[in-house]
Amino acid sequence: MEKTTKGRLFWVLYAPLGLWLLAWPVLFYLTASVFDSPRKNDLEWQLRYLMVYAVWLYPIAFTTGLNASLSAIKNAETVRAVALPAALPLCFMLVVLFCLALSLPPW
Repeated sequence: MEKTTKGRLFWVLYAPLGLWLLAWPVLFYLTASVFDSPRKNDLEWQLRYLMVYAVWLYPIAFTTGLNASLSAIKNAETVRAVALPAALPLCFMLVVLFCLALSLPPW
């Protein structure tokens, strides 16, 4: 593939993931309130810890994936090598959303 295709794919993948970094300081501050509500069972408590660690470590996962993708573009590797590191910060976002979905009360 051409270098422009890899560059476009890079921006399409990392622009939305980078926007989450703008909300990260607020989310980091709000994670302190996750432990305020009473504990119902052990699974809920473990999901809270998983969500908090996923929020805290998101910038590290984003930076790691970003550096791996940039080095893949520089070394002229395949499109898969450029796109695959984007799965790391995406997994962290999905963990947070999954934990939030499980912690909401059924209506």
